[in-house]
Amino acid sequence: MKRFIAVVVLVVLSASLLSAQNDPSEEGKIRELIKKFSLMWTQPNGLQIAEQIASENFLYVVNQRSYNKEQYLQFLKTVLQNNQPKTHTHEVYTIKIKENLAYEFGLIEIEMKNGNKQKTESLNIFVKENGEWRLLSNMPVGMMKEVLSDH
Repeated sequence: MKRFIAVVVLVVLSASLLSAQNDPSEEGKIRELIKKFSLMWTQPNGLQIAEQIASENFLYVVNQRSYNKEQYLQFLKTVLQNNQPKTHTHEVYTIKIKENLAYEFGLIEIEMKNGNKQKTESLNIFVKENGEWRLLSNMPVGMMKEVLSDH
């Protein structure tokens, strides 16, 4: 079932991406949200940044779990209190905008205070709500690749 859902998500996203055309000003707004997302991990006001940029319908998927906005804020609070990242960078590979949805694919690199380093490709989905872009979903692409490669 997980494989079927992942395939459906990828097919829908691929079709949307192929027909998307970007408005440079809208892409700039998405890039600003991505910058805020990176800052959220390393700044003392990270929780406030997260509340500001995340959609009320936010969904975070990692390690075979999903979190709604409230659960994600609690997860983030724990991370920020116990092992806040020293650095969090986000390299944008591509952004595709289609009407009120935007898809961004990029590379995230994190170095935690305990010295652990992580590098993962990520798919972010943004939604335009009341005229403003919000982060709707964040999914690690590596997990999707693993699910899809299992035959």
